[in-house]
Amino acid sequence: MQCHQLALEAGIAIIRSVQKPKETLPYRISTQNQEMFEKDMNALRAIVSTIILCGKQNIPLRGHRDDSTGTASNKGNFHAILMLLGNSDKNLQEHLLTGRRNATSTSKTVQEEVIRITGGYIRAKLTQPIQKEDAFFSIIGDEVTDKYANQEILSICLRFLDLNNDVSLKFKEVFFDYVNLDKTTGESIANAILSSLAENNIDVAFARGQAYDGSSAMSSEACGVRGRIRRIAPMTLYTHCNSHTKTKAQGLLANLKTFGFISTFFITKNSLGTLKPIAAKLQKKDQDVFQAYSMIDDTIKAVARVRSNIEEECHEWFEDASRLADKSQCQESLGGRNIGTMHLA
Repeated sequence: MQCHQLALEAGIAIIRSVQKPKETLPYRISTQNQEMFEKDMNALRAIVSTIILCGKQNIPLRGHRDDSTGTASNKGNFHAILMLLGNSDKNLQEHLLTGRRNATSTSKTVQEEVIRITGGYIRAKLTQPIQKEDAFFSIIGDEVTDKYANQEILSICLRFLDLNNDVSLKFKEVFFDYVNLDKTTGESIANAILSSLAENNIDVAFARGQAYDGSSAMSSEACGVRGRIRRIAPMTLYTHCNSHTKTKAQGLLANLKTFGFISTFFITKNSLGTLKPIAAKLQKKDQDVFQAYSMIDDTIKAVARVRSNIEEECHEWFEDASRLADKSQCQESLGGRNIGTMHLA
């Protein structure tokens, strides 16, 4: 009799669930879970969008003491932007203020994870043309010291041919990765480059070029990055980085066009010009001793004449330097191009 009663109640429950499914307990639980899921997803979208916004606008996420569980009034840009968004989004505001501390997804650990995932997505999109089996590329690398973190950092760029749907050919040069270095040896840097490529599913065997600076750790064929990568990918041709060459050339040209350099050049040239003839003649093996002493005496007298007439000499040198500076469009002046009185030591 009891079994019959239970079967009847179960049958009635089934009929009710078919006729009025929204009143059943499983449906209510499922609906509640779905609502919680949608709220959490909306909050997560706002969190991810805020991190991406800070990245695009070059805004630091965290301040000096950033901790979502701390009591500081200013918890950093990331939390400030989220709270501002929460003023117009009640679900987000409720998530930030009343959510469990371990479920708000605003900790610096979550921030770094979102940055890592976003960076991986961007990297994959940029390097999509060389994910094919017949795609070739070149490696560009340079290391620099972060003076604030006291850390050596390697920047890696890739240059490749983008077919652009086989319609047009276009060379692209994209930033690929930053790698912290424990050492700046050729072995350590080469291993860092190879590991970065392997982690992103890029086969170094398809590399056809390398571009680094001229230091031995980078350009040495025996033990530098150039040689170590070439032993793995023999077809990688090494080229000295044009950016380094151009930067050095521009720096040298800028120094040559300063009035300080031009005036120093004329002073040195005219001061040592008196000594140049005797310096060349005294190096001859068949030079007569008497004649040599005579030339030395003449040189001493010439230097003495310059010293006794130093005001006029310096004025003439200064005028020569000014004329050359004007021809080279020198922008810099040395004390308004008034070098005053100069004395020879």
